[in-house]
Amino acid sequence: MTRRRFAITLTVVVVVFALLAVPVKSICPYGPCSSAPDAQGVHRYYETAPFGVLLIETVSGVHLPIRYDSGEDIEPVD
Repeated sequence: MTRRRFAITLTVVVVVFALLAVPVKSICPYGPCSSAPDAQGVHRYYETAPFGVLLIETVSGVHLPIRYDSGEDIEPVD
């Protein structure tokens, strides 16, 4: 029974760590970030960070400089 319990515990730990590493796209994470509309549209800043980092930032209110990617999304103006 202890081998089975160890296997289940190990599986749960691996799944939790895998979920914490899932990339999550956060648009305008730290305040206003939209530009004025131009010929291309409205530019919005985004960051793609691990879910675990976003969770810690939300709970603690402290920005952690860990991210996978960042950039701009362009939304056309109708």
